[in-house]
Parts: sequence; structure tokens; C-alpha cells
Amino acid sequence: MVNNRSLITWSLSLILVLSLGLAVAGGEGELNAKGVIVEEVVPESEFNVTVSTDRTRYAIGEVLNITVKSSKSGYLTLYDIQPDGKVNLLFPNRFHGDQKIQGDKTYRIPAPSDSFRFRVSPPRGRDILWAVVSSEPGKFPLKQATEDSPFPQMAKDAEEFAQNVKGVSVEQKQAWGAGYSVFYIGEPLGGHVHVTSYPRGASIYLDGSYRGKSPMTIYDLKPGRYEISLAKSGYQDYTSNVQVTSGTTTNVSPKLVPVAQDPKINSVSVSPSPSNEGESVTFSARATSLDGSPLTYTWEIDGTKYSGKDVRASFDDNMQVNWYLQVKSGHGGITERNGSHNVENLLPQINSVKVTPEPSREGEEVSFEAQASDPGDDQLSYVWTVEGTQISGRQVSLTFHDNGEVDWSLEVSDGDGGVATRRGTHTVNNVVPTIHSVEISPSPSTVGENVSFIVQASDPGRDTLSYTWEIGGTEYHGPKIGVPFASPGQYNWSVRISDGDSGVASKSGLHRVNRAEPTTTDVYVSVPEEGKVMKAMYGILGFKTVARNLDHPYGITCSPSGRLYIAENGANRIVAVGQGGSQVEVIKELAESPLSLTFGPSGDLFFTTDQGNIWRLSDGTLEKLVPEESS
Repeated sequence: MVNNRSLITWSLSLILVLSLGLAVAGGEGELNAKGVIVEEVVPESEFNVTVSTDRTRYAIGEVLNITVKSSKSGYLTLYDIQPDGKVNLLFPNRFHGDQKIQGDKTYRIPAPSDSFRFRVSPPRGRDILWAVVSSEPGKFPLKQATEDSPFPQMAKDAEEFAQNVKGVSVEQKQAWGAGYSVFYIGEPLGGHVHVTSYPRGASIYLDGSYRGKSPMTIYDLKPGRYEISLAKSGYQDYTSNVQVTSGTTTNVSPKLVPVAQDPKINSVSVSPSPSNEGESVTFSARATSLDGSPLTYTWEIDGTKYSGKDVRASFDDNMQVNWYLQVKSGHGGITERNGSHNVENLLPQINSVKVTPEPSREGEEVSFEAQASDPGDDQLSYVWTVEGTQISGRQVSLTFHDNGEVDWSLEVSDGDGGVATRRGTHTVNNVVPTIHSVEISPSPSTVGENVSFIVQASDPGRDTLSYTWEIGGTEYHGPKIGVPFASPGQYNWSVRISDGDSGVASKSGLHRVNRAEPTTTDVYVSVPEEGKVMKAMYGILGFKTVARNLDHPYGITCSPSGRLYIAENGANRIVAVGQGGSQVEVIKELAESPLSLTFGPSGDLFFTTDQGNIWRLSDGTLEKLVPEESS
């Protein structure tokens, strides 16, 4: 049984392995090294394996620590190839037999908990650690470690070991990956240059001497400065100077630049050609890359730059458009092409015409409004012709003063010779005259008094109006007439106003004629607090109560017929009584409190209110009067 607490010291040395089974021949500037070069032992693999040491150079007797990491979980096998060519198995071993490791986890060999250590011993020279991780254990030759040989020898020289590795089946190779690391015991034999190129397969020249194809490593060069040259058909030559230092590897990994070749433009098309204003135009090009690099297409169309094989553009005005195309390869080759494209003018389009209102009436304002568009985005001008009169503007307003059919036309021009037209007819309907007022003065009147009948009317069509009155069975003509009445009573009156286009307006009413009464001068007094209206009695030097139980009476006035009208302020109404004190009659209920009263010449009652308003009461109709503002 092994005592896990005991510490085992193992002397080891390693030799670099680069190329499977091939010995390196010494050349000028190189140092001879025993062993073989092993490289590209495995194909591309899912196992990305790295192995490293804590130092790159060790003295005899120093302790060596190794770290290993795999991108994928598997089984680890670690080999030591010494400077004298012997190959030993370091892991697994008698002290640590479990090969299983986890992916993306770094392992230290030996681990701090392991009961063994590696101590460096002769021979001096270059050593290699070769780590293999496989999907299953036992993919490579493994002798059973005994107590006397915890780290068994796998081969007497590296060539024998390489032959064993070459014997692994293809199926096995697809299920494993490998990595190696170099370190030195004592002074290194020389320096190395590792050459990789993109793409691979470039010829490598060291100071003008051919050394092979990339990728490869040139080992054991004497310290100094060397010229590395790479050559590959279809690519520019590459040359670089490298400084080689003993015990180190210098990497040279250029990306080769292909020899630039101008691409070939196979076709250029413009569709549609010619195009119209506002129409989408496709510019297409097809080219072939002669050096295998990707192509870029750059257009300049009417001063604007575009990128791509197929680009779209539209042009807002008729013109000749110049275009330029440059096709450039990824390696600098350039081919150019240019040309021109014609854009033709299109007529503007009238989208809508609206006449509001339709039909209209005499004297009413009519709006003519049009909506038009132009594919070329030209500035449009609008000209209307209505009844022989031309008016400019997208929207115009007109007023027609007579009924009838109105012809109109519209022209929309784009300034480039393109004109769109529209025609139509608008109907204007007749409007009857409007009677604004009828004034009868005085009203009521007395027998023998001349009464003035005045009518105010207008016609929106500016027609000539005719006026016909019928008063008490007699016909009169004109807007203003005077009529005397010989007898008291109620007289019917009417007025008809005609515009000559079958439009007739009329109004009618009653006029009262009173008997003529002797003129008297009476004085009446209101007592608001007592709710009375009193009449002065001169003979007895006192007052007689004419009306009582009123709610704060204020203003008092007499009508032409001799009735007494009272502003009943508290009750918001106007009442009337006879001069002899007959029963109170409510003339008008109000929304405001009346103050003063008076009768006008035409018999209408005017009064003021506590709201500062002036009102007129005519034949039972109440009208607020608003004075005109002074200018």
C-alpha cells in the first residue's frame, strides 16, 4: 500500500517534439539537438488542450510545476520527452491514477494534495511536455506503473514514440486533442522561430534559403538577426527581420496581402429609363472579383453617394442626371463606369375641387378651393376664371349678387410647361328680401292725426325692390307713406316687398286710432315705500291715490291715449291704470327691475333698468337697445 503522505521526488528532462516522426537536419545557424520534431499530431479537434510550466528555464535540482487545461471534459495523459530522446509517462501514475478532468478548469500537476513532486535532474537541454486529452481512457499506449516505476518509460527515443502515436486509428484521432510546452534544463541550445501565415501554405525562406511551408517552426538558431521571407502565388511577398534570442521562440504570423486585380464590371442597368419625376429608379451593377476578394460598389448619383449592387433613387424635377460607379476589390483593385439618365416632366394632378356652399345664395360668400400635387414636387400656381374674371390662388372667395348659373375653370401649372385644367358650374339661388323694421308713428294715433308708415328692407342680390302697402283696405306704394285716419278703431295693415325674381317678403299688423281727447296737464307722484301712485289735486291742495298695493313703484308716464304706465321696480314688471284709478293691468313681466318710463313719437314704450340697459316695448315685443360706439 502506498503511503500518501510520503513525498516522492522524480528527476526528469524533456526534449521538444515538433513534427511527427521527422528528424531535423542541422543547417547553418542551427544547433544540433537529439530527438525528433513532432507537429500537428492531431487534426482539428473539439479538445483545445494547453500545458505550461511555471518557468521556461530550470537549474538542476529545482522543483517543476505543471498546469493543464482542456476546453472539453475528458481523460488526461501527460508525457515527458527528455533531451536524450527518452519518453516517460508522468500522468496518470502510481500516486494519482484518476485521469478524468473537467472542461475549462485548470489543473496543477502535481496538485498541492498529491504525495509527489517533480525535481529537475540531468541531462541538460531542451525538454517538452506533451498533454493529451481524449474522450475515453486508454487511447494511447500505457504501461502499468509499478511501485519501482511510478513514471514508466514509454519509449527509448522520441522516434519510437512518434511511430506509436502514428498507429492510433482515425476514429481515435477524432476523439482527442493535444498540446505541448517547452522548457530548458540549464542553458538553452539556441532560439526558435515559429512561422504561421494567413492563408497557410506559403514558402518560407530563412536568409534566402528555402525551409518549407507554413506553418512550421525553425528550431535551434544561433542568437542573432535573421530575415524571414514568405511567398505564395496570388499574394504579395512578405519579408521581415527577426531577432532570435537563446531559449525563446519568436513568432512570425503575417496576413498575406493578395495581389490586387481590378474587378470586371459585367453590366450596369438603369430602370426605368427614361423615368418620370418622382418615380423610383433602380441603378444595378454586376461585377466579378478577379482576385477572390469581396467587392464594394459605390455610386454617386446627382451628387449623392450610395452603396450596394442595387440602389434606388428618385428625382423631383425633370433633368439629366449624371451617375458614376466605382467597384473596388478588397485588395485595392478599382474599376469605374459613368453615364447619364433622363428624367421627364409629368403634368400636375388636380386631386379635388370644392365649392362651398354648393349651391349658394345671393349675397353669400362662396369659397373655391383646389388640392393639386406634382410628381416632381414643382411649385404649382393656381389660376381661376369665374364669369370672365381671373383670380390667382389655391383658395379664393367670391360673392354673387344675382341668382343664376356661374361658369368657372381652373388651371394648375408646374412652371415646366405642364398644365392641368378643371371646369364646372356653380348655382346661385335667389334670396327673398329681408324686412329689417316697420315703424308706425305715432302708434297708437288719434283721429285726424297723420300717421307715418316706414319699412326698412334689403336684398342680398341687390335687386330693385318694390313696396306695396295695404292699410284699411286702401293700397299704397313706396317704402315710406303717410296715412290720416278719420275715425277711431283698429286698422289692419300689411306690406309686401318684391325683388322681381319671385322673392317676396311681407309683414302685417294692427294700428289703433284713438279719439282725440282734450289735453290736460296732470301731475302724478310715486311713493315707492307705500306702494302708491298719487295724483295731485290742485283744488284741494292735496293728493288722490290712483293706484295702491304696488311693489316699489318708480317711474311714471302717460301713453298717448291717456293711460298711466308705472315701473313696478320691486315686482320686475310694467303695469298700467286708467287716470281715474281703474284696476291695475300687467303690461310686461321683466327679468330686470324697471326704473324710468317714456313713450316715443311712434307710440313705443321706452324704459331703463337697474342693469343699465335701455329697452323698447312695441306691440308686446321687447327689444334691448344698444347704443353705437363712438369712433
